[in-house]
Amino acid sequence: MLDKSKKRFGVSPIIATVLLVAMTVVIALIVFIWFRQIGKETIMKFGENVELVCGDVSFRAEYVNNQLSIVNEGNVPIYSLVLKVGKNRGFQTYDIRNEDPAWKDTGLLQGGSFVSQDLSTQVSGADSLVIVPVLLGESDKGERTHVCDEKQFGQEVVVA
Repeated sequence: MLDKSKKRFGVSPIIATVLLVAMTVVIALIVFIWFRQIGKETIMKFGENVELVCGDVSFRAEYVNNQLSIVNEGNVPIYSLVLKVGKNRGFQTYDIRNEDPAWKDTGLLQGGSFVSQDLSTQVSGADSLVIVPVLLGESDKGERTHVCDEKQFGQEVVVA
């Protein structure tokens, strides 16, 4: 006769398999992210990491009558600008170097100013406009651009 008072506790083979697969996926994801961070190339500007130099960028921007005006008020030359145009709960991004022929190849130097030719096509119907600086630095592979973090260094401009 079987003694029913002694219960066996354990995990069914199906649950064990699901747990093993889930743990394997999580570990693989952690390793992937770790390797991706290691493989990032370091871009330097003025002898320090370009991400730190983004904190020294200072500019003033206005958008009036379909013209974007930018003044570089800091000591860091701005190589380019990324325009993030918000429209109908979505957004599009544009690089000012590609969109406006008035942007100089050298970028916006210290104390320099820029007035766009016409960005009405890109900004037409926009709910918001965020401008993010792009810096040029050096890496082991030569000159590289770095887009500064939008949340920290982007500047929202009123679109009238």
